[in-house]
Amino acid sequence: MTAPQKFTDTGRMRAINPRTWEVLAELEPMPTAHLTTAITTCRHAQKLWSAQSLKSRCHALQEVMHRVVERGDELALAVRREQGKSTAEAYFSEVMGAATTIQTHLKYDPKWLKSKRVAIDPLSYPGKRGRVERRPRGLIGLITPWNYPLALPMRTIVPALLAGNGVLFKPSEHSMLVAEAIGDLFQDVLPEGLLQVLQGGGELGAALAQSPALDALVFTGSVTTGREVARAAAANLCPLSLELGGKDAAIVCVDADLDRSAAGIAWAAFHNTGQNCAAVERVYVEDSVHDAFVQRLIEATNQLRTEGDPELVEVGPLCNQRQFDLVQRQVEEAVARGARVLAGGKPTGEGWGFQPTLLADVPDDCSIWHEETFGPVLPIARVHSVYEAVDRTNASPFGLSASIWGQDLGRAESLGRRCEVGMALVNNHAFTGSIANAPWVGTKESGTGVTGSELALGFLTRPQLVVLDKSRVKEVWWFPLNPAALALARTLLASLVAPIGKRISLLVRLLGLLSRRWK
Repeated sequence: MTAPQKFTDTGRMRAINPRTWEVLAELEPMPTAHLTTAITTCRHAQKLWSAQSLKSRCHALQEVMHRVVERGDELALAVRREQGKSTAEAYFSEVMGAATTIQTHLKYDPKWLKSKRVAIDPLSYPGKRGRVERRPRGLIGLITPWNYPLALPMRTIVPALLAGNGVLFKPSEHSMLVAEAIGDLFQDVLPEGLLQVLQGGGELGAALAQSPALDALVFTGSVTTGREVARAAAANLCPLSLELGGKDAAIVCVDADLDRSAAGIAWAAFHNTGQNCAAVERVYVEDSVHDAFVQRLIEATNQLRTEGDPELVEVGPLCNQRQFDLVQRQVEEAVARGARVLAGGKPTGEGWGFQPTLLADVPDDCSIWHEETFGPVLPIARVHSVYEAVDRTNASPFGLSASIWGQDLGRAESLGRRCEVGMALVNNHAFTGSIANAPWVGTKESGTGVTGSELALGFLTRPQLVVLDKSRVKEVWWFPLNPAALALARTLLASLVAPIGKRISLLVRLLGLLSRRWK
């Protein structure tokens, strides 16, 4: 059987089951010419939405959370059929992720969005008080990939809406049915047009990124596409949040709990079939425990199910042909260069399935050490010390996350701080994407943006400083300038570093100068 093409001859989009290659549905993509209308509608709805109280907006999102809970089975099935992960994994990483994202933002956003007092020196600026308030940006463009088609978009949609924004959401063409389900969750809860689901291919995504009407843009995807999006946003001076790829490393220390470490790293490498920017894609193991750890990791990997009950299978198929081809190419290159296959190494023979694979003795210059795999393949290297492992971790152009596995927590934490990554974990990996009040952040080519936490909300809003002046006298720096004004400036500057005794005499001098300022 040959896999069907993503687009029909007439340009319609197909939703394809990655396990069976069944065409689940067809959808007419939105013409790029219709984007202007979508933006105009969203802008009008956003003005109405932002005028509502935060309490009212929270009430609307509370209804959406109830719908996520009520439609859990329906949402998990949609993810499983279109993206490939099992029902159980879809529940853990997608449905629960979406529900807890809403729950967390409902709890914390009222606090995070509160205005904050600005400390203004009463001596230099008498009679004044100020606050910084958070204002909605306006229209947020959101472009997301297919690997977490429900949970990942909700990480931006929810805080963006609660902050008073409108959202123009362009999902991947490989997750169009899940995107439709997201739109349905918000149906009749928001002003019409406030959340726009823009279905289409790369051309539509490019048009959205290039639109001068956006007030901010959030992009999650590859480094290559991220660079193109950055250029488009820069042309419009549009604020941009980029969450890009990863090549995460796990470092196994000599004092690691080998059984737990093998189980945790197997999960971190192969959950969602490795299609996670924060999947473990490299393992560095200290020499004295290398063989014992690798044996445990082989046993854990060989136990993973790739077929059987689709509700409980542990490693499903890859999502599309392009990803399947990339994974197969990297494995074949490594094997041709002398790498040993310790587990897996071949397609499953079912759809775009590929066996969870462990590789040893991979040459250092193979692409699998340096390029993102985004699939169920894990190379393992022996190192002489954890410091060598940290150096090799930092040699990557990516810097999303890394994990240190060891029982000396202080030492492991110290090693984590040496890693040039946005997230350093000890004895775990990758799960923090489900914690909405924790920042998901990378460095280097892993991107410049933050999702989750108050930091992400800071990007989705703009600060506005509001200052009230109760003073009834003219300011000392106003015109006209005279010798008393210059003397005041010099005295104020000297007071900044003067000892206590000297400050008293300077204060007396200031009072005298103030009395002559306007004469």
